[in-house]
Amino acid sequence: MSGRRAPRRAEILLPRGGGVALLTVFIGLATAAPAAAHPYLLSSDPASGAILASAPAEIDINYTEGLDRPYSSVVLIAPDGHHVGTHQVHADAPTELSVAPDSALTDQGTYAVNWTAVGDDGHTVIGSYGFSVGHPSANSAVQTGSTGLTGTGSSSGGARRVLGAVLPFGIVVLAGLLLLSRTLAASGARGKRVRWSTFGAVAALELSLAALAISDHGLSAFGSSATGRRLIAEMAFTVVAAVASLVRSGGCRRWLPFVTAVGLIIVLADSGHAASQPSSRRDLVLAVYSVHLLSVSIWIAAIIAVLLRAAPQRSLRTLVGASLVAVLITGVATTDWGLRTLGDVRGTTYGKLALTLVGLFVVMVWLGVAASRSRLLVVGEAVVATGALVVGGALGQASLPLDEPYSSQTYATSTGVALAAAAVGTDGIDIATLAPGIVGRNTLVLEVGHSDEEDFLSPAGDVRGVSATISCGGCGEPDQQLTLRPTGDRSEWTADVSVQQAATWLVTATVSSADGRRDTERFSERVTPPSLPDQLVIGVPAALSGATGETCRDQVLGMDAALQDLNSQAADHGDLVRVVTVDLHDGVPAAMHQLRDLGARLIAMPCGTSSEVEQATSLARSAGLPVVAGSATVADDPAGVWSTQPSWTAEGAAIAAQAAKQAATSIDAVAGDTGVDQAELAGLRSGLVGRHVALHVSGFPADPDDFVGGLDRANADVVVLLGDRSEAAPVVAAFSAEAAATGWVPSHGILASAQLMSTDFINYAGTITRVGGIEFASDVNPFDPLAQYYAQRLRALVPGVRPSFDGLHGYDAGLAIEQALEDGG
Repeated sequence: MSGRRAPRRAEILLPRGGGVALLTVFIGLATAAPAAAHPYLLSSDPASGAILASAPAEIDINYTEGLDRPYSSVVLIAPDGHHVGTHQVHADAPTELSVAPDSALTDQGTYAVNWTAVGDDGHTVIGSYGFSVGHPSANSAVQTGSTGLTGTGSSSGGARRVLGAVLPFGIVVLAGLLLLSRTLAASGARGKRVRWSTFGAVAALELSLAALAISDHGLSAFGSSATGRRLIAEMAFTVVAAVASLVRSGGCRRWLPFVTAVGLIIVLADSGHAASQPSSRRDLVLAVYSVHLLSVSIWIAAIIAVLLRAAPQRSLRTLVGASLVAVLITGVATTDWGLRTLGDVRGTTYGKLALTLVGLFVVMVWLGVAASRSRLLVVGEAVVATGALVVGGALGQASLPLDEPYSSQTYATSTGVALAAAAVGTDGIDIATLAPGIVGRNTLVLEVGHSDEEDFLSPAGDVRGVSATISCGGCGEPDQQLTLRPTGDRSEWTADVSVQQAATWLVTATVSSADGRRDTERFSERVTPPSLPDQLVIGVPAALSGATGETCRDQVLGMDAALQDLNSQAADHGDLVRVVTVDLHDGVPAAMHQLRDLGARLIAMPCGTSSEVEQATSLARSAGLPVVAGSATVADDPAGVWSTQPSWTAEGAAIAAQAAKQAATSIDAVAGDTGVDQAELAGLRSGLVGRHVALHVSGFPADPDDFVGGLDRANADVVVLLGDRSEAAPVVAAFSAEAAATGWVPSHGILASAQLMSTDFINYAGTITRVGGIEFASDVNPFDPLAQYYAQRLRALVPGVRPSFDGLHGYDAGLAIEQALEDGG
């Protein structure tokens, strides 16, 4: 690279230097190597550490990116050490792996779940976690720690790893030769040898990878897998490229090489990080990365043209300059998408490899500039280039920091109120809640009920006592015996408990009925540490054990479901948005004090009375904390509260418009005394201005039957109910009784506040709510796609708990908080 031949060297980027061409080619090749996305575990059902009463029929695992399912697998290791195979069943999403055991899991104890996840790009991640059936037991196959749970990078073989790293280099060179095929035609026989050597090398790499894949998994798996389909597409484009090189005239000679090159580049770009990007920018990432690779291809082909003397250096400077600018711009964009912070450059494997490569580039530039002075420097340049090539190949196989789970993704299902459901007998159902589900003082709330005809929980009135034992099965803490006390309407039973270990705890509850029957049920409750990495705590003071405990619990669950989605998408800069719920049985001040100790940065109240919201707001303001309230008992624009409810005044006006639309001539309005009720009434009055509809207003009556009978005798036109559920329920029950006895209902119907849009209210306030006798002024539409998605998420997160309208209100509140975090940080 020195001596008499020096003037003939390619000098495209620097004015002189023996290794400039080599350096330029290598920079292009190293930049072109697509770093592979990796699928890491986000959540599973059963969850890690779960204690189940019976063996699961199916195991579902969700990952950070789409899977190549034919190559993904799960193997179970039973408590006695024998292996249980599994087979895949239908999965709901491209990122989900669902399997069923090949044989029944009859042994009690801890099972290890050894999983292998292969991403769309063919890269493999392996991991292991455990769950227990009946009770925990020792199982050496269960790994501990987050690394084993989320997974670690793996490779199925050294040969495949090498071939997978080299193939992108070959494809980029081949695409470049096709893009500048007309320019390279001037190089004659030497150009043909380079072109056909590249065809042969790329085809050999593709066939070798295909042969390895088929030998490992079979021909059918190869044909149905993403890896196989991508290799088939690359082989097809390679064959077309070879055919295009043989065409000597016509339009095909002009456009076929270009189309083939673009096709090869798009297939290569699709195997990189585009698949692991958020769906909102996946197409953009694919387009940018394709332009990046095309620019590198043109750059490399121009260098080859100069080396083969197919074109003078001067004529290619503009082309190379434009390609270099495109490579730099698109490279900055893809790097920005791939790195979370600059700290990732020196704190991750990918970043360290990239820094090493930059250092080698600097050394190569210096050696290239000085190479004309000494042959020894040329040798050193070649050695450094070889090292850089090795590092570049390793860089192409390493995962970007963005592919590794954020703390929010890793702990996405460890947030919120710890809740479990279990069936008792044939028609009973118990709901156990451990709040806040954090090491320290907790409240155990057990709701005992029966499943009604709609499969919702109906409080059991014959319960005489509830006791429980809480244990963590081998964590070193002694079992605790609890006697629960009745709260609310005796539908909830509550006890305080101190939990000192972050683990999955087993709650064994015994329910004693009036007839002497004793039912026992087990729940697994996960307790997490007070502090998790990069957490943002949202504190929720909630009356889980009060008279409206079920409603409140559903609303908290709905909010938590929305924020778990936020976590799994790593939307808030990767920080863990953690919902911490504290029960109000000791009062609002005690709950707020506990939440401040747990590091709450925001107070959310999806449920609660107006007085509870006002008290929490006052305490939060004194502590400098913002408040988000989704409670249906909060009036319009309360001071210091961001309400996620609709404007109650606007709702009252909407009710007036609905009454006018139904051709009402008069309205009998029944309104309560709360701020919400009066705001709705004010909106109703303003909405009737100019409509010539008479309005009669009364409070909720002491004798609902007599009141409804009077409306019947007066043949009321439209009745409007503006009140909360407790005061409206007797009146609605009286309407139901009157309709059953006489067949009368108001001639133009009953219009009700959205406060009454509750599953419990609809089920138990009377038959008139279930036959269309009442129209609710609600923003909740059960047929809306958002509502259906909420129902799907809740079934996945808490099997056994039915979606409710209350939960959907909480979900809306969670989405509002999510949007605020995304917009404002």
